[in-house]
Amino acid sequence: MQSAEAAAAAEFSRLRPLCTTVMKDPTLDNIMKLNTVLLCCPREALQALQAYVMFPLEAHLRAPQTRLKTRQALVDSLKILLKVTEADNITTFFRIYTLIFNHLYDKDQENLISPINEELKVSLLDCACELLKKTPIHVKKQVYEVKNIPWLSQGVYVCVQIQQHEKYRPLRITAIECLMLLNQTHDNVQRSSIEIQEKVADVFAAMLPGVLAGITATLMGDPKQGHAVIVVALEAWWKLLVLLLGDSSVPDNMAVPKSLAELVHSATVRYKQSRTESATQDTEAVLKNAHGRTVEWQRAAASKVERPIILVAESLRKHGHPSVRKSLAVACQHLLENSARILSGAIPSLIDTVVVLSEDSDALVSKCATTAVSNFSERLSSDGGSLITVVENRLHSLVEALPELLHCRQDEEQQLSALHQLKGYLRLLAPAHLLRLSQSPVHCRKLVDVLLDAAELDTSGISLLEDCGLRDDDAPITRVPWRSMRHLFAPSVVAALEKVCKLLGSCGHLDTVADTLLQLVFEKTEAALILNMVIAGVSKEHQSVWPVVRSILDIYLEPAVWYRPLSVTKSVPLGAAQTNLMHACILVEGVGIMYEKVPEDSVPQYLLRTLFLTLERVGSPHKILSDAGMAAARVMSGGDVSSLVWSNADYLAFHTARNLRLPERQQGALAVLGVLLRHGHLENLPQLRDMVGLVISQTEHQDDERSLAQLHVMRAFVGCVRSWLNQKQLLAQREEIPSDPKRLKPVSLVTELLEYKQNKHQCLEEEPETLSMDEIGKRFAAEATASEEQEDYNDSSEDHQERLPPHVAAVREVLSRCLHTLPRSHAPRHQVISLETLTDGVHCLRTHSSTLLRLTHKIWEAMAPLFRSPDPLVLARCFTLLCALAYTSGDFLRSRCIKLALPPLFEFLRRSAHNSTLQDSASAYRFTQAYKLQLCLLQGLGRLAAALSMSGRPLRDLVAVCAPYLSSQQPRPLQESCVELFMSLYLVDADIVWFSLVCLWYPTPELVPPPTNKSLEVHKLPGSCGEDSEYKKNVSHILQHLQIL
Repeated sequence: MQSAEAAAAAEFSRLRPLCTTVMKDPTLDNIMKLNTVLLCCPREALQALQAYVMFPLEAHLRAPQTRLKTRQALVDSLKILLKVTEADNITTFFRIYTLIFNHLYDKDQENLISPINEELKVSLLDCACELLKKTPIHVKKQVYEVKNIPWLSQGVYVCVQIQQHEKYRPLRITAIECLMLLNQTHDNVQRSSIEIQEKVADVFAAMLPGVLAGITATLMGDPKQGHAVIVVALEAWWKLLVLLLGDSSVPDNMAVPKSLAELVHSATVRYKQSRTESATQDTEAVLKNAHGRTVEWQRAAASKVERPIILVAESLRKHGHPSVRKSLAVACQHLLENSARILSGAIPSLIDTVVVLSEDSDALVSKCATTAVSNFSERLSSDGGSLITVVENRLHSLVEALPELLHCRQDEEQQLSALHQLKGYLRLLAPAHLLRLSQSPVHCRKLVDVLLDAAELDTSGISLLEDCGLRDDDAPITRVPWRSMRHLFAPSVVAALEKVCKLLGSCGHLDTVADTLLQLVFEKTEAALILNMVIAGVSKEHQSVWPVVRSILDIYLEPAVWYRPLSVTKSVPLGAAQTNLMHACILVEGVGIMYEKVPEDSVPQYLLRTLFLTLERVGSPHKILSDAGMAAARVMSGGDVSSLVWSNADYLAFHTARNLRLPERQQGALAVLGVLLRHGHLENLPQLRDMVGLVISQTEHQDDERSLAQLHVMRAFVGCVRSWLNQKQLLAQREEIPSDPKRLKPVSLVTELLEYKQNKHQCLEEEPETLSMDEIGKRFAAEATASEEQEDYNDSSEDHQERLPPHVAAVREVLSRCLHTLPRSHAPRHQVISLETLTDGVHCLRTHSSTLLRLTHKIWEAMAPLFRSPDPLVLARCFTLLCALAYTSGDFLRSRCIKLALPPLFEFLRRSAHNSTLQDSASAYRFTQAYKLQLCLLQGLGRLAAALSMSGRPLRDLVAVCAPYLSSQQPRPLQESCVELFMSLYLVDADIVWFSLVCLWYPTPELVPPPTNKSLEVHKLPGSCGEDSEYKKNVSHILQHLQIL
């Protein structure tokens, strides 16, 4: 005792001068010195000196003239003092309490909160928190009396207003924590006795409506306020409800059902009514006039808060942050465990919430919610009830409300919440109760109808256009448009629906569910989609899966179901054709899904029934159907489709050859043959060549649709042969334009003219060669004969057939058939495919010059009229074929190309240059075939000119027609392609390119010769030399790159 007094005396001697100094001169330095000593003082000594130290702090804090910075420093000192000491009597408590909250309260403000800075508010609330944490039990018993409500309500009101209206997040969080300390529910508060808890509850009963309304407003506020605020507010919310309306506080004379199960059932019955009705005027009057927590007050309070509880639970279970959802699961768990009797009207919503959260994607949220469900189930069981009965009633209500909830396409969170709720209820019923429920045809049909309504398909985005190009079967399938739904748009929502169906398949009565859906497959495409999802959830070891798969396969493969018309006719409108195409995709997807459920010993039998039909879909001209078939084929092959195809080559070849001879089956056989070609190798060539030969022999007298399919097959065959022979790599080496290092040097036209003049002068000085007239005549005759032999090559040597490899001979036959078909066809699609086939064929035959030269004349005769075609796509394919001929045959076709092919192409470029002007990246023009043809020509004309060794007037015409595309007003891709074109043409004829460029733009308006040469005159340029010229950017770039500027 004496040692404690001695320590206090020693500390007093240290603190006295500092406190005196602060009292006289409260500067920041003096206050900081006091803080330093306070941090070092022993707790017992400082507790004895608390009033002495408080005096200067309190005096200056209550003085209105104290400056803001000084006030902040004084509050920090008070916080240090309160961290170490405690208010050991009620007078000290309320003196400090009022000192703190009087700084935060301002009666002149609209919201009664003082307009001081946020940092000071945080410090003041920290002081309040420290005061409430350190208050001893005997003082709390005196503080929490009904007579002290006016004093306590000031702090409660301030905390509620700050947490609701302030923007600074740390301030709002501190205010909520201070509110929990005021009602003694904070985790850092020393656990109080039941007597103090009752006292606190009696005090806060008078403030419940306002406090709960403020916290609820925060919970229902803008999600942008931050998840941390909502998490703390949720904790304060449920703790306040449990404190005031916990089951432990139910009086003995309050009439409640003895059985919790009975209470839950009655609450479920009136759940819909509680969602729409608000508190009556009688309830408001009871809450206002009640004295203490009487029976009437608890009934009125329960009816008053049930509606906010429902709103908070239904809103926050859709929150985007997992921490909020986890806190909500914890709140629901405590309310179900501690307030289920009084808050019975909110039980259905709380159960729905924990069921939804039990299916949450976040593991922690799901774990907390699952624990809440389990604990509530145990409490029901101990009270003579069953959670299953409650879940069945809630499932029935949910099934009735689900269509309305899912039809709101804009509210993704609501859709996801509803589906999670459905899955949660089904999981709680699984396995025994769900099996019993789904075995009932009535209940099963009800559930299936809801799933079909949710999965209603949207065919508006389904395109019936056929894909003419070669496909890459190894490309990943990123989109599944055959699953596009009218109401469920977000991938997460569709995935949730799929999980519900899988759960129904794994735990429901599979036979009843499958039979119910199979009855609807003929009427609704959605039935097949839901059935596929259900089968996907069934285990391979399920005893009923193989019989069910066989029955589903029997329905799927019926011709009336499998082969629905996929094109628009007089009897098939557009909408029906789109639905049929989506239906076909879903069926073939189902074939792939069911393959995974087939027992090992039944796989060959399954493949015999489905493989050929699946490959028909893979080879479909509709890309969406081809993707669906490829997805199924990858499942059936384990990812290696080529291995699956050629391990069953004999089976496929037999059915393909047989169906090719049947007119009604040819379309599917051609599709399968196309797949075989795409996945074949050289060793498979004999089989493929025979089947392609059969196709070639049947190209006569076919309708347009079938002949188009046959052209697709021939196109695929030639393309595959080219791929097998690695022609792309050889072509890249062939197409590379040899560059002359001398031509890459900076070129000066003046220098070349001077060299020309010097060479001419030397020639005149040399003695010319003297030839007689007969010798001159013989020389001209020999040159003319050689020229005729080169230009007028005929097919007289056609009798001498070159010995060709089998695959090349097959390619020649295909090209001959295309040349036979091309002039007769007037359909652009047929022409495009034929031209693409000829292009690939030319590359395949490039090493067989004799055969290629004999075909070149025939190709030219068939292709030449198409250069006048109005279709840009046909023109683009003609130009590509022309380039291929030029690359493989050199300048053999130079004269005919310059006279017949290039003029219409030049005319198109000249005419379309105006159309593409000022067409930016957002313009629809960039999606037209005309724009794509412009780009194709500009990218290919440079190499074509090099291959044909163009010069003179044709080259000048080419440069002139492409020059407008150097304008900065043209689309950027056209400008870049034109720049590359001029750089490649520079290697063909530098003079023509240079002169055309300087005529478009040059830094000076004249070309001035060097001072050392007086024989050249000044040349005035016709182009612009201004900085604002539309050609300046690209022309200067070319000239600088070529180092001639």
